[in-house]
Amino acid sequence: MTYTIHVQAVSGSGTGTAAFSDATTETASTVVPNPCEIVCLDVATTSLRITWGGADNAFVSTIATLSNGAQAFNRPANFAGLTPGQEYEITLTCTDSTGFATSSTQTKRTVPNPPRSLNCSPIDPVTCRCTWSTPSPPGIFGEYELSWYEEASANPLTATSKRISVPTTTGEIPSLNPSTRYVMRVATVSGFGAGEEVSSTTIETTKTTSAIQACRMFIRQVDCDSITVLFGPLSTASGYLLSLNPPPNSGAANINLQQEDVLEHTYNDLTSGTEYMITLTCLGGLNPSSQIEVRTNPPNVGQVSLSGTTSSTSVEISWAAAPGFPFDYYEVFYRDPDTGARISAAQVTTGEDLQYRLEKLDPSTTYTVEVEAVLAATGNFPRQSSCAVSSLEVTTVDVPPNTLLVRDFNTNDIEILWANIDGATQYTVLIWPTAQNKPTSSGTFVMRDDDAAFNDFTFRNLVCGRLYTAEVAAIGVTAVLQTQQRTVPCTPSSINVGSITATSALVTWSPSSGVVSSYRVSYRRPMDDALTKLCRCNYNTFTVAPGEPATKQTIHSDTSANPCQIIIRSVTTDPQSQQSSVSFTWGAVTNQNFNIYIFNISPQDGTQQAVVQEDDPVQEVTFSNLFPGRMYTIACSTDAVGFTPQSLSLRTKPLPPTSIQCISNQDILTLTSVGILWNSPNTATSEVDGFAVYYNIDNGPRNDRPLLPASATQDVITGLFPATEYTIFVATVAGTGGFQERSDPVPLNNGLKCSTETPNPGEIVCLDVTTTSLYFTWGDASGSYGDFISYLVQVTEDQMIRIGTVDVNNRLATFIGLTPGEEYCITVRILLEFSNDVTETDCKRTSKTCFDQCCQNFSAPRRGALTRQAVFQICLPAYRYSQRKLLLCHSPSLSLHHLMSMDSSESQYRADGATSFIPHEDISSSMTGPVTSEIPGLDPNTPYTIQVETLSGTGNDEVGSAPRTVDGRTGMYTLTWAADPGCNG
Repeated sequence: MTYTIHVQAVSGSGTGTAAFSDATTETASTVVPNPCEIVCLDVATTSLRITWGGADNAFVSTIATLSNGAQAFNRPANFAGLTPGQEYEITLTCTDSTGFATSSTQTKRTVPNPPRSLNCSPIDPVTCRCTWSTPSPPGIFGEYELSWYEEASANPLTATSKRISVPTTTGEIPSLNPSTRYVMRVATVSGFGAGEEVSSTTIETTKTTSAIQACRMFIRQVDCDSITVLFGPLSTASGYLLSLNPPPNSGAANINLQQEDVLEHTYNDLTSGTEYMITLTCLGGLNPSSQIEVRTNPPNVGQVSLSGTTSSTSVEISWAAAPGFPFDYYEVFYRDPDTGARISAAQVTTGEDLQYRLEKLDPSTTYTVEVEAVLAATGNFPRQSSCAVSSLEVTTVDVPPNTLLVRDFNTNDIEILWANIDGATQYTVLIWPTAQNKPTSSGTFVMRDDDAAFNDFTFRNLVCGRLYTAEVAAIGVTAVLQTQQRTVPCTPSSINVGSITATSALVTWSPSSGVVSSYRVSYRRPMDDALTKLCRCNYNTFTVAPGEPATKQTIHSDTSANPCQIIIRSVTTDPQSQQSSVSFTWGAVTNQNFNIYIFNISPQDGTQQAVVQEDDPVQEVTFSNLFPGRMYTIACSTDAVGFTPQSLSLRTKPLPPTSIQCISNQDILTLTSVGILWNSPNTATSEVDGFAVYYNIDNGPRNDRPLLPASATQDVITGLFPATEYTIFVATVAGTGGFQERSDPVPLNNGLKCSTETPNPGEIVCLDVTTTSLYFTWGDASGSYGDFISYLVQVTEDQMIRIGTVDVNNRLATFIGLTPGEEYCITVRILLEFSNDVTETDCKRTSKTCFDQCCQNFSAPRRGALTRQAVFQICLPAYRYSQRKLLLCHSPSLSLHHLMSMDSSESQYRADGATSFIPHEDISSSMTGPVTSEIPGLDPNTPYTIQVETLSGTGNDEVGSAPRTVDGRTGMYTLTWAADPGCNG
């Protein structure tokens, strides 16, 4: 068909004001479609209109079929009554006179319905907030597109836009110009990706931004490495001074602007994820000034790639770490292939492996996976994410033939899927408890889905924690598929911590309904990122290892907080500003008539009082400008007469040490020791009561040193392995007892790397000597001799060879069962093929013991006491390596079979058989009261987070419920001992 096209230039806008040029005319013709080629003529919200290529004499029949089953036989064809935003597949089948059929397909998505009721209002001179309502009917869509442009430009093509995922129906428009009228529009978007997206018509409104105040700053733009601010002019000012703290990595921190300049500035080359303070001073006259605190966005994530295996319902991805300043977590998203909606899949902490497996996906389906770094919202800043999103397209594989898969399961449902079976016309599905006989019923009939490569079905109303067998039987052909799956056990409820002593806590919870094999109880210290100790337990006792002092006590509860109960959200200390802040919320007061909440903090540093209206939607307060490491008490009250204030005491984090470095002095840096130096924070800017040092190897288990006094500026770590790199951290400690706080450790990210010296080839290095054992290593000789073969290691007592465990590959040897106080000679022979063997020898004496004598002086502590005291004697071995361990004995009258071994950094508790558990098929039928479990071996006066899970099944069949947590703190504990002067060496 031939069309005549007219084009005119337009100047101005609006009726009566626009002017039009003469028209330029051009003639053009559309091309003729190929025979049986589909041509889409129109796409609307609920209809598709198509035609197709002819060759009418060649085809005796043409049938156009839509994926919803609708058919048309004549062109043009109109399909009505469709779902807005839905994707449809059109299949055209053309048959000639010989019966030969030709087919073609095309996919089209209907237009989604537009949103309703757009309203926008200015927040400040550079920002507007818009809200709208969802479409009616909603149809299929995954995002909203919010766009805006200056009304004066009258050109929608200049519009800026941002995407907002459903179900959110509000969005902020940033980076606007003050006192400017904007056209603001919103539309729905269905689908995702180039060529796949379809947008609705837009609804729009106009709004004028507010005027900018004199000498008042606003943030126009924040990026990963830049911040743009603008401010209003002051007629009496002679100029303006902008300053940035901390300064940028390059360029000036202080900027002078004149009255005639554009009162806007961009700071570049900033550090991502960093908090900055910008100060504006208007020069001349009274020199008014303003400040604004802003945080740059976190860094961009590196490349996303596939890792692990891809199945029909899951894919595993990994990504390169985002560089730069620490942020809170990574967030993984995927796009719904039907709607294009951006769905959050997981939050991955920065300390975990940078990988994630997406599950419960559709087979043979392409997904777009996105990863971004995130800084969580705080009292001062909103949630911020990477400036650019790293993404990857991944495709699940087909369902394997003759296989029944479980796509998803929870406490009461199991969803299965299977590939279509050749010859099957329909299927029957059946499920039963595996422990029971298969029922005789025929099950539920399921029609074969010929439009998909697989079928799925969900069994509902199942018993939580029970193992089931699911079966699919084909009708029309002999084929039966089976699989087993256990539902998720029910979460424990009503968890409480009681009978708290210095070293134990009694945890009580209500039995879970359904099938329960056991419960898993774990605990976490507040400074830990994850639950570090995990035990399976029965209903009477279990044992976990002790913890360590915590940063602060936090309370989380499944029930509402008490009226005016202070609940801490965050306690932070900024080393650059040398100030602390605390953010908190509180329990609502509902049984009194009042107007305001009143909060006071003492001592009264910085912000002294805060007042919050009773109906204020933001129920959170932040006290800033506090002294690092200092004790504070926050009190909550109302203006109601006779209300009893509630209070909470806490300590802010102290400032961290500075200038940490390794000591190179040869008297300190040895084969088994390293030393470190640091500078203490200034006591005029931070409380300092001591220092904590800890270290590890290759991100392995953390080893804590004894707390050092406030006067300490160095520490020597002994008992280490030779030729080994250690990662060392130092933190400032403020306070003692239950209100002890530690600063962030330094160096914050990767720690300080210090290495012990390397021994000579074959040189013997004794790692530990006890009363009955020797533990040693020796220098590597494999690279020093070209004809090196191996090592021969021996330990002799009066020329008698002792039997021990020798690992020549790792050069480690352990000899146990030795006699206390005897001298033993260690020989390491380097075996060479052509040269004479090289021999190194060293003699060590085991320590003497007075274990029996010590036990006579042991006084057993009183069970359940808040202050517990045990007095006994310990013999300190003379050999220098033995100072790493002290043997504490206990009264034989206590029918417990355990030892406690202590060194300067940790204590360890082991109870024989304490981690065993008793399986139960159905706990609800055997126990009617609360379940209890006592946790011994905890640290005194230390907060712990305790977690309880229900377990069903055992081994590979085991399934755990969602966890339930509660927090508690142990009481005080005092332990004293004295050395026996009659036991030396």
